[in-house]
Amino acid sequence: MKLKIKDRYFSIALFVLFVIYMLFTISDLSTSRQSGFKDVDRSDVYRYLILMTSYLFVYAVFNIKKLKLQQPLTSLVLMALWTILVNILNGVSVWVFLVRSNMAVLWCLSYIFFNRLRSKEGGGKSSIEICSYILLLFYVFATIYYFFDMMVRLKRIPVLNVVYYEMALLPWVLIVNSGKNKKWIYLLSMIVVMFSMKRGAVIAMVLMLLADSYINAKKTHSYKTFFRIVATVFLFTMAIILTDNLSGGFLSQRFSGEELTEGSGRAEQYSIIWEYIKDGDLLELMFGRGTEKSSQILGLIVHNEWLYFIFCFGLVGLFIYASLIGSFITKSVSELKKNSDLASACCTMTVLYFVLSMLSTTYNGYFGFWLFGFWGYLNAELEIRQNCQKQDLNGVKANGTM
Repeated sequence: MKLKIKDRYFSIALFVLFVIYMLFTISDLSTSRQSGFKDVDRSDVYRYLILMTSYLFVYAVFNIKKLKLQQPLTSLVLMALWTILVNILNGVSVWVFLVRSNMAVLWCLSYIFFNRLRSKEGGGKSSIEICSYILLLFYVFATIYYFFDMMVRLKRIPVLNVVYYEMALLPWVLIVNSGKNKKWIYLLSMIVVMFSMKRGAVIAMVLMLLADSYINAKKTHSYKTFFRIVATVFLFTMAIILTDNLSGGFLSQRFSGEELTEGSGRAEQYSIIWEYIKDGDLLELMFGRGTEKSSQILGLIVHNEWLYFIFCFGLVGLFIYASLIGSFITKSVSELKKNSDLASACCTMTVLYFVLSMLSTTYNGYFGFWLFGFWGYLNAELEIRQNCQKQDLNGVKANGTM
């Protein structure tokens, strides 16, 4: 069901999801270790998460008939089935199995929901646009709020993963924005990235800016755009230096050689996991050890999803994961070749995903809801535009024969 106000559709289904999601994310932020809360009851977080998954599942059941099984949905479904199977065979604990299985299924449901919702809206303006704007601004506020809140409450400079939610929503907004609006959106994003103190976020933002600027240069064939690339990166670098000075060198210390190799225990993690991979038998190499093994050895997940997947889900899991990222790259290259106005959104999302897959996590973070739902939305948008082009072409042909 949808309401139409002026020239824009407002989906009741999206409104319901938005309410559930906000209940989930507010509960999550107010009880998460990432926000400086330890040993806090998180039962409400999981209740809202189950409610959201159930709601999306019901929506998918009623809309599955018209769904096209295309990439990256194919890889998402295969990954969900494979992770569930491997975890069952390796006898992971019930809680770990439920959490990881729910997450894998949720990514598929996110894709399906936004794909079918956008398809139903047709060629009109989408209510998804407004939703993505509101949530992006919400996470901008949340990042800045928790930065100062944790500074006062914990008496230290925080490092905030919540910035990845805002960055995951940035390509959604780029689907329908260009020019001055896009500049303001990027400016907001850069400010939030500096507040987050996240190395991965800084690296990803610089590369996203460069990718977007390159695409604009390719479209305009203008050297002015090239100089804008240099100027933008220079200004962002200067802003980082200023932020570093204000933080007493905290950010530059996180980019020191020692921190980059040893930060968050990454070097030790990689070494331990790689030794296990080398010493494992053929079955473990092919099919993996299950999700729980990583946390048993390290106490957390590996901060590199390529290593994580080959360790936990074997070469088969790694192949499916590679096909997932490959589908992002293929779609981005395709839109780039067509000189499409959707190329910036595709490429920036692909850059963000790849950087985080190397330095942090994507598939195992709840901002994956926006990373994967994006491609469902995008595929529906592409199909709508193709149908509009066909209708226009048919109309021209019909007029020509009259």
